[in-house]
Amino acid sequence: MHTIANVSGSNPSKQASQRPWRRWVVALMSVLLLLQATVSAFPAHAQIAPATSAPAGQRAIMDAARNGVPIAHIAPPSAGGVSRNQFEQFNVAPNGLILNNSTNPTLTQQGGWISGNLQLGPVPARIILNEVIGPDASQLRGTIEVAGRRADIVVANPNGIRCDGCGFLNTGHATLATGAPRFNGDGSIRAIDVRQGQLTVGGNGLNAANIEQLDLIARGIVLEGEVWAQNLNAIAGANEVLYGTLRQTVQPGNGAAPRFAVDIKDLGGMHANQVYLIATEKGLGVNSTGRLAALQGNLVLSVDGDLTLKDSYARQDMQLAATGAVTLTGQTKSE
Repeated sequence: MHTIANVSGSNPSKQASQRPWRRWVVALMSVLLLLQATVSAFPAHAQIAPATSAPAGQRAIMDAARNGVPIAHIAPPSAGGVSRNQFEQFNVAPNGLILNNSTNPTLTQQGGWISGNLQLGPVPARIILNEVIGPDASQLRGTIEVAGRRADIVVANPNGIRCDGCGFLNTGHATLATGAPRFNGDGSIRAIDVRQGQLTVGGNGLNAANIEQLDLIARGIVLEGEVWAQNLNAIAGANEVLYGTLRQTVQPGNGAAPRFAVDIKDLGGMHANQVYLIATEKGLGVNSTGRLAALQGNLVLSVDGDLTLKDSYARQDMQLAATGAVTLTGQTKSE
């Protein structure tokens, strides 16, 4: 480029002869920039694959913000307000994911300005369901953001979910479940059918302290890192769990049972204003060598099996119920 510029400046006749080269260089640079954008966006798109077998009204359209953050233009909502999006695989990279719930261009925290969702229809969704029908567990390593109208987020994957540094933006209620959704006639979510699957929180944790409610629903829950929330509900075991009330109906599980219904490792824990934990599968129990803390309200644990706790705290009441042995090895305090 330096040689071409010098020649162009010194000889007008050569300048004209070099114009095709300049046009070629400009075109080449444009192609390289396009390839760079494509390459940077590709890994994010590879993380998420809408199910090609899903009906058109249950399939997100993938896109990317200018900075490479993937965008899922969600499916139009049902009469019950649920946008049902079926995926072959659903993973979130550290740069995050945007669920586009706006028909107009809108400003997002993770991707800046993004275009409107042309398939959404006139009414935004109240609940955005991300339903995995493929064979792989979900890896959530970034923040899931709702663009436009605030909506509840549900990630449902019977194969399992691992959250390692995940979180949420522009939602009041998030659900991570290793089950299959069941629906009412209007398309609203009636229940989550859990028969298998492990929900794991890795060392980078799960930060939902900015939203009102977090629900963790799985046959087995393992906490290697810390969970932060305002109101935290954890329901472990093979159950049908009603979506609105979290009422459980115990049912047979598929495959081998986990060692514990809930297993909280040394560096793991639950920290919320209020914690409600129930383990329904007979004999599995809860084992915690980490910390459980209800920072403003009650800590409620109900276990069909043994309950082992190291450190636990409740600002108000602490209710511990187990059909087996209760072992408290650390500090247990309520005010």
